[in-house]
Amino acid sequence: MIVIKPFFRYITRMMLPHIRAVIFDYGGVLSLPQAAENRERMVGLSGLPGGLFWEEYRRRRPAYDRGDVDGETYWSQILALREGKIEPGTVSALVREDGVSWSRINAAVQAWSRILRASGYKTAILSNIPADMIEHIQRRHAWIEEFPVRTYSCRLKTIKPEPAIYRHCLKALDVSPAEALFLDDTPENVSAAEALGMQALVFHSLEQAAPLLRQQYGLPSPPGVKEIPDTQPG
Repeated sequence: MIVIKPFFRYITRMMLPHIRAVIFDYGGVLSLPQAAENRERMVGLSGLPGGLFWEEYRRRRPAYDRGDVDGETYWSQILALREGKIEPGTVSALVREDGVSWSRINAAVQAWSRILRASGYKTAILSNIPADMIEHIQRRHAWIEEFPVRTYSCRLKTIKPEPAIYRHCLKALDVSPAEALFLDDTPENVSAAEALGMQALVFHSLEQAAPLLRQQYGLPSPPGVKEIPDTQPG
């Protein structure tokens, strides 16, 4: 047993994917989900029923994220569905509140990204994000500049899950698809990455992801995270 265990660990390490880069989604991975109070304020500012507001928010978002429309157009299209006069400043207030809603940072994920870079791994951000939000985030969070590669949909006129945005990020990182691990909270985006040959993981929390990151990909363990055991078959 003294000989077999080290040999088994060596074989296991040899079978792991050779990851050179970790690519992070922004909203829902590097940042926490929108807080309830921010969501309520946006609905209140819109003057629309909550269900209709969020339906339009999501339906019209791809054009905003791609940069086909600016913030004023995006929010004006949503506000056009309400009755009555739109108060001056409502659009700018919604742009601001939307940015604030995605500004709560997942400190544990941020800290883990620093560990990865210190351990020699490349890191990148790959996000569907409008220009207004990039400006807001950069003003509030200087640490975003720590990521050598930042791939934003509005600057490339392409969004996840379209293949072009993934390929652009991989080229900037100078890694092959199989050498990159992509973390995103949207299954459709993860499936698109896998279709290109990337390693990918649907991210719910760092606690959920931690055992997979360590056991399946051989990456450094996130700091101070109480892991949720992996219960997937096999």
